[in-house]
Amino acid sequence: MDLEQNTVTTLIHRTGGVRCAIVMTQSSSSVSASVGGTVTMSCQASRTVHSSYLSWNQQKPGQPPKLLIYKAPKLQSGVPSWVSSSGSGTEFTLTISGVQPGDAATYYCVWDSAFSSQEFEPSPLLCTSPSVLLPSSGDPVAPSVLLFPPSKEELTTGTATIVCVANKFYPSDITVTWKVDGTTQQSGIENSKTPQSPEDNTYSLSSTLSLTSAQYNSHSVYTCEVVQGSASPIVQSFNRGDC
Repeated sequence: MDLEQNTVTTLIHRTGGVRCAIVMTQSSSSVSASVGGTVTMSCQASRTVHSSYLSWNQQKPGQPPKLLIYKAPKLQSGVPSWVSSSGSGTEFTLTISGVQPGDAATYYCVWDSAFSSQEFEPSPLLCTSPSVLLPSSGDPVAPSVLLFPPSKEELTTGTATIVCVANKFYPSDITVTWKVDGTTQQSGIENSKTPQSPEDNTYSLSSTLSLTSAQYNSHSVYTCEVVQGSASPIVQSFNRGDC
């Protein structure tokens, strides 16, 4: 996964004549890692600060900021252990191990002398330099594919619905091909793809092949082939006689 990191102008707030003189900046313009790899983001303070006032926060589009690290290097409750931070004085880092497409977000390095709790509440003394991280080309995530034959109860109604499910794949380009006794089917097929998951940025797809029970009983082998990009097909099949 390639991650693009853009430094945004440091925010300096005043209140009651008190000026925040600490400026937090990112030391690098870009970072990159493959899915499953490690990303480290650096944050530099304009002068020595105590890590007890430093936090790291993550924000995804349309969502409020999520606190990852508080009183560095303490992990906020619910944040996985593969997220960590280190540093002291003027140099601090956030490390994410086992990078996934869902890690794309805006990350905030925050120094706040009023920061004393586990809740992220921006105060007038907040100095922060946010970094926007977006995948320019996330590594593909192969789906798991399951094939379900029609139930015996359904067959008694005169219909037969076969379902092929491709779970958690990335990116979204995927092709499903149905074969009956080796012959590619062109009709009776309906595909339904879920929206991109906000947790891990993956997609899922359900494909159905609808037949009459007479059609179903007149053939033996039913196959679902799933192709993602240029990868080799993932094939699932069953023999009607085994069901």
